[in-house]
Amino acid sequence: MLNSHEVNLTDEEAAAEVARVAKTYPVVRLLSADQIKSEPNCLLAGDRCPCLRQSSLEVLTDSDEVSEQLLNDGVEYRAHLRPLKVEGKPHVLLMVRPIDEQEAAEEDLVYTDVLTSVHNRRYYEEKLRSARMNAGVAMIDLDDFRVFNDTCGRHAGDLALGAVATAIRSGIRSTDELVRYGCDKFVAVMPNIPSDDFTRRLHQVSDAVHSTIIPGHEYVSLTACVGGVRIHGETVDGGVGRAVQLLSRAKAKAGTVVTDADSIEAFQSEKPLVLIADDSEMNRAILNEMLDPIRERRHYYEARIGEVYDILREGSEKARAAAAETLADVRAAMKINYFDDKELIAGQTEHFAHNK
Repeated sequence: MLNSHEVNLTDEEAAAEVARVAKTYPVVRLLSADQIKSEPNCLLAGDRCPCLRQSSLEVLTDSDEVSEQLLNDGVEYRAHLRPLKVEGKPHVLLMVRPIDEQEAAEEDLVYTDVLTSVHNRRYYEEKLRSARMNAGVAMIDLDDFRVFNDTCGRHAGDLALGAVATAIRSGIRSTDELVRYGCDKFVAVMPNIPSDDFTRRLHQVSDAVHSTIIPGHEYVSLTACVGGVRIHGETVDGGVGRAVQLLSRAKAKAGTVVTDADSIEAFQSEKPLVLIADDSEMNRAILNEMLDPIRERRHYYEARIGEVYDILREGSEKARAAAAETLADVRAAMKINYFDDKELIAGQTEHFAHNK
């Protein structure tokens, strides 16, 4: 196989190589450096997508083969770019083919998150991360999910994640990509979406999450913060990085959506939530002082919920009444509404009764 600028082909040899790879790839183009730099439209999708131009320039510069995976109008493609020298001049051999149904079905087994039935992190790293496209990219992060998970149990947390994934799906298009990026974080990628529609859909996602009903835990009210950006020929990972920055602004208030179309002035009144400091003794002391209230809040919560569980192990009416009083204290002190006292007490009492 010819794969380097070190091999100098004649025009006839180059034509033969194009004919050979055309048996595998339905789209094959032999591009000169001038064509790559001067052609006004995208090398694959005309004026709709600039995704392969930057990759072609990288191949010209680095003389290394590059593979890309990209989306166009809901169709997934594999693109392979190989450097060639023809009549002493550098060229790039561009080969593109759609991914067929059988190949996609086999990949679904590897790239699907079992819990939520959306794409998993491996899919993101191997297929989506380096893809270049015009798209809206959003990071969606559930608010205080760890508190809910600790309070209601891991099974309830699993049910919640599945329900949230379904809710997010209801707010985006069927052709958009949804990835479970972390435990309670999701990445949505919406190719070729207008800016106003992108913003509207992110608010729909936020509303859908807030309206999510978790089987067996109907009293729960979840929220999610969202950071969203538009990318134009950038990698998806570059968009995710910028979306995370906007997500940090959104986290100032539960259920907030922030996009790159929003004005900066809207957030100037927010106090910074994170201190970025050099590693000096003084700054470490300041940071610890800032974090102490957070640690104390969590320690208080864990201790009081532990008290509730200890009380409920008795299984008596008096114990249930004492547990209700303790939960009321916790709710008032922490200003939270993640659980219904009666439902939690009934569920834990039944759990302890079955495990005696």
